[in-house]
Formats: sequence, C-alpha cells, structure tokens
Amino acid sequence: MKPPGTILKAVVVAAAMPAVGCAATWGFGVGPTVDTDGNVGLQLTARASVGVPADEENGIVEMIGFSVAPPGLATPEVAPEVGLDYVHESQDDGVGVRAGIRSRFLFDGRDDWHWWFGAGLALAILPTVDDTADGTEYTHVGVEFTGYWMSDETVDVPEGQSVPDKGLFGVSLIYEEVILDQDWLEETW
Repeated sequence: MKPPGTILKAVVVAAAMPAVGCAATWGFGVGPTVDTDGNVGLQLTARASVGVPADEENGIVEMIGFSVAPPGLATPEVAPEVGLDYVHESQDDGVGVRAGIRSRFLFDGRDDWHWWFGAGLALAILPTVDDTADGTEYTHVGVEFTGYWMSDETVDVPEGQSVPDKGLFGVSLIYEEVILDQDWLEETW
C-alpha cells in the first residue's frame, strides 16, 4: 500500500493542473518486438498522459507530461508501464515529437510465470494528420521506437551470480491525440 503522503501529493498535483494549464495525450499502437534472447512478439499498447504546457511561442508548443500505459500485450507477455514525456508540437512543420523515459513491468508466461522489471527510452515521430485552427488539438499517426533493459526478478540465483537480464526493443505504428487546451480538464469534468 502507498504511504498516505504519496497519495496526497498525487491528488494535490492533479487538482492544481487546471489552474496552471492542463494538457493531455492519449493513443494506441501496434508493432513487433524482439528481445535479446531472440524472442519475437507483437505489442499492442494504449497510453494516456497528463501534463503542463511548458512553452508556447511562434506556433511551437512544448509539454512535459506523466504517462501511464495499462497492461498492454506483448505476446505472450503483459507489460504495464509509467513514464515521463517531453512533447514538442510545431504548427509550421506539421510534425510532433515525443521522447520519454519509461519504467516497465513485464509479466512473461512462456514457460513459467516470470516478472521482469526495467527501464527504457521511447521516441515517437508524429506527423500531424489533423489539427484545430487555434493549435490546441493535434491528431497524429506515426511511429514509436522503444528500448528497455530489464532484469528477471523471480529467479533465485546463487550468491555471487547475477540476475538474468535482457533487452526488449520495439517499433510500433501509433495513433495519438494531443490536447493542449488549458480549459480541457474543466470542461470535461
């Protein structure tokens, strides 16, 4: 169970976002994965992010956001993740970019159930397919590259030996909506 202070901090931050300006993204993706053991899989993901616009000048919007992905499916694995993203939108170029760090939990059911824990990076190139005239909403279809380094946390290893590690890499075709309207949260709730 989370300490009450941690929960309280999360509630205060979420409550303060409408006052300072709120931004959100959501999307989904599909694509192949491969790990350093040579296992190939298919990853289906859904993601949502809430953040604060950091800068808005000359048709360029920057956002820093906290993202959460519910358990996606990386066959035959289930992998929830959390991350911190930087989003860059340019009205003139018609391309958005999202870069972030991730923490990922991977539950693997190939032979026995194992759970892996690790960290990684994500980079998405997001050509804009639609946007609003005032530049507060963007629709993207693009590609995301991910890479994680993870350790098997369920294996008991003899003293002096390392826990098994592996890398997991993926490329996904993604659909993503970015909403930068500061009143979005207030209108929704």
